[in-house]
Amino acid sequence: MAKRFEQAQGTCGKIGKGCTLNTAYPPTMRKKYVGRHYKMSKKIFFLTILLGCGQLIFAQSQIPMVKANSKEIKILDGDDLRDGMLVPSLRPDIYTYHKTKKTKTVTYYTDIDSISFEVKLGDVYDFGIVLNNKDTCFQQITSTNPEKISYINKSKENKPSIDTIPFQLGADDLIHIKGTINNSQPLDLIFDTGASVMVLSDKGKDKNVKLNDGNTNDFEIQNLIWNNTYIRYIDYNGGLKADGVIGYNAFEDKIVAIDYDKSILTIHDSLPKIGNDHSPLEMIWRGSATFIQGTINDGNKKYNGLLLFDTGSIWALSLTKSFSSENQLYGKMIKTGTRRAKGVDGNTIKSNTVILPQLELGDLQLSNIPIDLESPSDNTGLAFNILGNDVLKRFNVILDYQNGIIYLQTNSLIDLPYKKSFDENTILVTVIVLSVITVLGIYYYRKRKKIRNAGCNNI
Repeated sequence: MAKRFEQAQGTCGKIGKGCTLNTAYPPTMRKKYVGRHYKMSKKIFFLTILLGCGQLIFAQSQIPMVKANSKEIKILDGDDLRDGMLVPSLRPDIYTYHKTKKTKTVTYYTDIDSISFEVKLGDVYDFGIVLNNKDTCFQQITSTNPEKISYINKSKENKPSIDTIPFQLGADDLIHIKGTINNSQPLDLIFDTGASVMVLSDKGKDKNVKLNDGNTNDFEIQNLIWNNTYIRYIDYNGGLKADGVIGYNAFEDKIVAIDYDKSILTIHDSLPKIGNDHSPLEMIWRGSATFIQGTINDGNKKYNGLLLFDTGSIWALSLTKSFSSENQLYGKMIKTGTRRAKGVDGNTIKSNTVILPQLELGDLQLSNIPIDLESPSDNTGLAFNILGNDVLKRFNVILDYQNGIIYLQTNSLIDLPYKKSFDENTILVTVIVLSVITVLGIYYYRKRKKIRNAGCNNI
């Protein structure tokens, strides 16, 4: 939460700007005039600085103040409770709140005090936290992220535009985009709305891609270039079949349209025309993860839950064991098989695949979806319920990161069959049958060979 930003510094206009010296004066008079003007300007300059400092001190004395005895704080952003840490050296320490069209409350909690603000998109709020009756920790709440990364279109000189990025929907149902990192060879990258930052995978590292420290990496897609970008390396232990991941922060404060019918992403500076066939859903944030509200209908009862909006997941819908247990979903739906997925840490997560009668996303409904209930005996555990791209690919999507809204529109993939899971019992039976056939084949082969050898010996 506590991020290191440099405080913006103002610029001073030149004293006497716009005045011209009359060249009809003799050189001596011009020198005298300039000298007097310089001395007067110097006085005005220092007076301006003193007044500016006085105004800054006065302004700081007018901002709200709360107290704290501990550096540990909590920030409640709407309904998202986050952990934070006071850093007195930051002046101010800036918190970027989740964007929404709605007016909402952001509350800071210290160990002994609290302060709340009714925030409105675009407004900035300043206050201070006095730590141990000694240090004043200046805070600022804003909707503009000073650390956001942005790209330029080299062919359009960064003019407002609609930029187009082609992609391929892979056999894994993920969005694959060709790009480069630090002038590397072309890389296979996945656009993952469940990831907040750019990532280089173990597979990408094997292609000798070199990462620079800090925010000093360059990333390119066709004519689009992101300069001074932070890129994280993650060893997926072979679990990611791509060279890296493009997180949503590459398009922060933009509108991203995913068109699966045309296999293109279009990046907009303002919201395009939205038809009546688009269903709006609120972006719900938990930390740096984007969720939507979904309703699970098991045929008898409905259960509401937050679903991670994750174009980087290959399955339809995966539910945590805590959600499945709390709502008693085990044993209620028809089981069709099991699945195993490898997490970032290399651990395998086992799940049982069942047929969900209905999934509701706003005013949209999907029927008979194969969903995965995390095994109750699994010790690793999913962190979130995950809505994956086996569902999301059935909708053309508009991600309005400016106002915190997602729009879904059914597309030509809506009736495609879902990915099937394997049935362990069927596989076990198949293995047993094949083993029996192999053993019988060997037995009859040896028997026939023995008979032939016996015949040869009798000749």
